[in-house]
Amino acid sequence: MDLRLRRLAVGWGLLALGCNTSEPNLSGQPVPETSPGPSSAPDPTGSGDLSDTNTTDEVEPTTTTGEVEPTTTASATSAPSGPLSVDLDALLLTFPDGCVGPGVTLDALIADGIVVPDGDAAATPTCQLVAGRGMGSRDFDDDANTPDSFPPGIMVDPSTCELAGAVDDALPFGVHAFIVTLEQEGVAAHLPYCIAKTDQPAAAYAVERVDQGDDRTHSPGLWRAQSDGPDIHYGDDTPDPQVLVHGPPECAGIQCYYAYYLHYNGLSQAAQVTASPASKTVLDGVDSFTHAIRIDELAQDLPPELVARPFVVNVTFEYCMADNNVDCGNTEPDPATKIALIRENGGGSGYAFALVVLP
Repeated sequence: MDLRLRRLAVGWGLLALGCNTSEPNLSGQPVPETSPGPSSAPDPTGSGDLSDTNTTDEVEPTTTTGEVEPTTTASATSAPSGPLSVDLDALLLTFPDGCVGPGVTLDALIADGIVVPDGDAAATPTCQLVAGRGMGSRDFDDDANTPDSFPPGIMVDPSTCELAGAVDDALPFGVHAFIVTLEQEGVAAHLPYCIAKTDQPAAAYAVERVDQGDDRTHSPGLWRAQSDGPDIHYGDDTPDPQVLVHGPPECAGIQCYYAYYLHYNGLSQAAQVTASPASKTVLDGVDSFTHAIRIDELAQDLPPELVARPFVVNVTFEYCMADNNVDCGNTEPDPATKIALIRENGGGSGYAFALVVLP
């Protein structure tokens, strides 16, 4: 794997959101370098654990798309015969992050050899967003009675396959990824797309993600089974990637408590998604903290429909820092109350991370 892809394949984990998986963490103590990162422990409620022991529980819904992905080995120079397919090597040549961004049309994707249509088909391919595991959809409105959806404000033109709209202001700062389903005469192919959210609420903490020394805040991570291995082991305990959360002004010159809550989608119940190691630090004279992004999933635990096609994992972190152990829920025993305190007193702070997984 070349250096570019290795760099992209090293980062993404913390607290998780997504397909209704969540882990709250309230470990931040007012002493630098003493805050343990989250560990893994089961939570039968599936609602997340906000205890000071930093336990995580992420239960993934069993929704699947039920679609069959064609073999993604077509060449841009091949004769236009055979079913619709996506050439992943061509995708990485044009988009090294492994996902298509705004402003790219189907004509451009075909010209670059990324989408290889069936030349014998009467109709051209069409594009749509189809909810399901690994597709980037989740319960964005936190309402269990409504179906999973995609990031509010995002649309895909069915005929041009171009991204339209903008990420809703309510969604967290960072990068969001999802799968666009292409269809042609009953054959489906899957292509990762991503879009950055660059603005934050006025009171939100500054957040940045560094991968191997480079700022990758608004870029997804990348894991390719062909070169990195079929089992996903993204991120390490260096930590790399590392997320830096700059504390609020009230933490200047003093030691503050911190708490975070993470949730993710796309993986199985056996997956391990963690922000550990997490630790206190001082950034620009303000008490702050850092954390890792680590995602581990064995290929044998992945839903069968995800093994042979691209999919995405979205992890969302929500943050809170305070000069006391009450405001962020560090001493609160009830998980739901702790999450509410993080959201109420964190100034809308958070970070959205996306991992693109290619076969």
